[in-house]
Amino acid sequence: MAWQTISAIQVTNTWQFTAPIEGNLFRLKHSLLGTAHGFLSGWVCQATFINEQVEIYQPQKIYPRNELVILEFISPACFSERRIGVKKRQSREINNLVWIVEVDIWNNES
Repeated sequence: MAWQTISAIQVTNTWQFTAPIEGNLFRLKHSLLGTAHGFLSGWVCQATFINEQVEIYQPQKIYPRNELVILEFISPACFSERRIGVKKRQSREINNLVWIVEVDIWNNES
């Protein structure tokens, strides 16, 4: 059993998504490139696309931090395929700061 990285996503003002995934246990690792001046936060969620429209489910606040974040997301029965999405909460850039969220999934089969 081991963690497997499924995506490294640059957090922006619009939703960014992983490829379709399965599983329920996820780990987030944050990386910041540059210096933050002010308060920075974002959202993480489950998502699916229905008729080319994104459906967001269970959005939770996230903050860039040194600690790893473990999340349990149970897939809604109505989702035919599921992704993990991330987005900044603020609509403004903070000194060209680059925020990367690495999304890992717990792999029971390793």
